[in-house]
Amino acid sequence: MTNEELAVRVQAGERELMNDLWEQNTGLFYLKASSLYTRQRERCDASGVEFDDLLQTCYFALCDAVQAFQPDTGYKLMAYLTFPLKNH
Repeated sequence: MTNEELAVRVQAGERELMNDLWEQNTGLFYLKASSLYTRQRERCDASGVEFDDLLQTCYFALCDAVQAFQPDTGYKLMAYLTFPLKNH
C-alpha cells in the first residue's frame, strides 16, 4: 500500500495503520534525523538532545503531515512532511 493510501485510511479513522506508515518510511526518517543531528551536533549535545529524540520527533511530524494531507491536490504525502519537520 502506498503512503498516500495509508494516509487516507488513517484520516478515515484507521489509526492503527500509523505504525505501518512509520515502518514503511523508517529509512527516510533515520536519514532526516541523522542529517540534522550531524549538522547540529554541538547544539544537540549542549541541549541534551540525542539522536533518538530527533527520531521520535519525526514520528510527530509524520502525524501532522498525515493530518494535513489532501489527496486531491496531487502532492505526495512526503511533500507535507517538510514544514512539520521544521516546526517540531
